[in-house]
Amino acid sequence: ADMPVRPPTGPSGVVVSRQHPDHDT
Repeated sequence: ADMPVRPPTGPSGVVVSRQHPDHDT
């Protein structure tokens, strides 16, 4: 979700691309 102005992070808190999001919540 695009609530905070931050890059989508995966389950381990790693920044993932929006093309292949892991846990984009």
